[in-house]
Amino acid sequence: MKNKQSIFSQELARDFKNKKINQLSDSDKKEYRMNMLENFFMEFSNKENRFIFFCPDIVVVNPIVEIIYKTALTVKNLGYSVIILHEIKGFRCKWILEKYKEYSDLTIDYIIDKKSKKSKKENNSYSFKPTDTLIIPDLFQDILENIREVKLLQKVVLVTGNAGIGNLQPGNTYKQLGVNSLLFLEKNTKEKYEKLFPELDNSLLMSSYSIDNELYNSEKIIPNEILPAIAFNKNEKLAQQVTNIFFNKYPNLRFFSIKFLDRQNYELYLESLTRSCLFVYLDEDISFKKPVYEALTLGIPTVTNTRNDFEETDLFSFSKDPFEIADAIAEFCINWLECSNNTMKQSVLSLANSYDLTGKHSDVKFRNEVLQIFETLHQEKIKYFTSLKQSVEKIETTINEQK
Repeated sequence: MKNKQSIFSQELARDFKNKKINQLSDSDKKEYRMNMLENFFMEFSNKENRFIFFCPDIVVVNPIVEIIYKTALTVKNLGYSVIILHEIKGFRCKWILEKYKEYSDLTIDYIIDKKSKKSKKENNSYSFKPTDTLIIPDLFQDILENIREVKLLQKVVLVTGNAGIGNLQPGNTYKQLGVNSLLFLEKNTKEKYEKLFPELDNSLLMSSYSIDNELYNSEKIIPNEILPAIAFNKNEKLAQQVTNIFFNKYPNLRFFSIKFLDRQNYELYLESLTRSCLFVYLDEDISFKKPVYEALTLGIPTVTNTRNDFEETDLFSFSKDPFEIADAIAEFCINWLECSNNTMKQSVLSLANSYDLTGKHSDVKFRNEVLQIFETLHQEKIKYFTSLKQSVEKIETTINEQK
């Protein structure tokens, strides 16, 4: 990869280029501008314009990174030019690259270029092209402030929940930050944002998940191997509160074990999930429902705190009150103890069949949704440059008429 120029060097080159252009005759200037626009349209025609996915340097399993890498690879396989833009040069997202070898085909670039690990000097500029599209997760949308003046860059915010609203400066809107589109993971979140920001030009929905139906198959559930175990999606404050309330309020159910699942070790995660009688999903910050759909596809009953972004009606859904959630878990455990293996198997199959997500959440469905979204973004970019070209032609015509 070529070394990037410093901002000072870029400004010098730009200044030299402007002076050189200013020395051209009017007809040559016109030809230069039109040729430049034609080159842009050639890029669009050949799908050489870049979709750049900003991805934070996160060293542990993270749902945002999963979404970014999966979407980026799908867009690349659709024939577009794609770049994953990490923060510090040399960073590799080992946990995802080792799990999914196909992600090694993605082009990786960096914002911050450090001369060495010991060096404190760093260059944190990145050279965007006029035809680029930058996709940024809302948790990291602060960087939009630094590129507010980059007008030709198409800016898209990936909305993972309500975090983006909290990251906006008071009184600011996405339009003021130069954001062209918002890409939502949840329908209800999309509807809320559209009411809050009616000036938004383009809001898109990517609500499908790619679920491996070979891994997540209800036939893997063996009733007599299901343990009196409750699996939580992660060990955090609300989960700890629920656990303590459950064991203290229901001492007769203390033989139920509690597991805090770790997606870092995927084989262990899947084994623990398939041998649990209940999955408890508590996550209010990020609209990442894939773990819930995976559990439902397996036929595992699932409890979650009430969230507007879940449309499923068979979930055990309760408020964020840890006492209410603990009561719901206890009620389920008591009923589960009364089930025979045969009844349990029928329950698993019934739940799995009711959530046969192969149509709604599959590689094909996800690919088709991504295709439609990024074709829309591609066409929006072409539309913008077509309008720009028409404006240039109109100005040229006016100048000629005045002569």
